[in-house]
Amino acid sequence: MKDLESRMEQASILIKEKDSIILELEALSRTRAWRSAIQSANNQLLQPDLDQLLQEKMEAEIQCIILTRASQTWTPVAEDRKALYEDQKCLLGDYKQLELKLRGAENRAAILGEMVEKLEAHCRELSASAEILQLQSRTSTASLLCFIQFILLLIAIGIYVVRLSPSSTELVPT
Repeated sequence: MKDLESRMEQASILIKEKDSIILELEALSRTRAWRSAIQSANNQLLQPDLDQLLQEKMEAEIQCIILTRASQTWTPVAEDRKALYEDQKCLLGDYKQLELKLRGAENRAAILGEMVEKLEAHCRELSASAEILQLQSRTSTASLLCFIQFILLLIAIGIYVVRLSPSSTELVPT
């Protein structure tokens, strides 16, 4: 019984640690420049999973509370050892199911964490490519303006050369 209680305490500590990690990740994602892209992606892709994880977590905590209260109220009675044994078997089965649900929730949380990291990397790539496109646009504009100025310079030199050349006002017999 004590072993089950210690396992339940460990599971609740693990759940609290996972919650704190999730809260830290959410706080970090709010402070980034690409927060809106991650939030929209999270809202569309991860919200149903997060809601399901939260629901499973609440169910696991409720079951944990119920099981701890039930284990605290049970007192071993000499003549009712068989009933106590059956109840403990049932409690052990419930604990195993709860442990399986907790493992599933942890696995999903790990997968969601990986998805968040992938989305963050993708957002960084998008922002870098946007900067590159902006620099290319500026370079093209500057090159076009330089080319136009070069053409105007050639026209100005041509006009200057034409004005310097002697103009012939004499009529040439044909």
